[in-house]
Amino acid sequence: MTPAEWPHGRAEIEALLRERRLERVPPSTENASALIAKARRHLTTAETVASTDPDIGVDALHNANRKALEAVLLDQGLRTTRDGGHTAPYVAAKAQLRTSARGARPELFVYEVVRRLRHGADYASYEIHLSAADVTDNLDDSRALVEICARLVGHLPAFRPNAR
Repeated sequence: MTPAEWPHGRAEIEALLRERRLERVPPSTENASALIAKARRHLTTAETVASTDPDIGVDALHNANRKALEAVLLDQGLRTTRDGGHTAPYVAAKAQLRTSARGARPELFVYEVVRRLRHGADYASYEIHLSAADVTDNLDDSRALVEICARLVGHLPAFRPNAR
């Protein structure tokens, strides 16, 4: 696949690279697969602790979602930088994993839902109390996101920027 034939999101990925929110690294399907395995373990953790420690459950969901998106990037030779934080993987995935010209796959939306829950509980206010429902209500959608990413690993070409 040539750069001009890149599936979706070329402009967004190149912008993230220019902004230093993403960086290029050697593509690694092996390491991407290891991240998927970790993401799956985090889902199990989230389910296990949902009723006893929902804060950790939401953290585990967030880590599962983030590692799944990072796996897709790593397989393409891309990695989030410190400046990219926890939003760059979502921006990249939203750009690349479109179902049509209209927008991103609905399965991706759980990423932002869980990220905001986690952020709110950890940073916004100590008065925010997560419940088991915050975990269980997002568990199936997080599983779907991880499995979509798992199916993509090994099937997307390495990202090659347009020549300038």
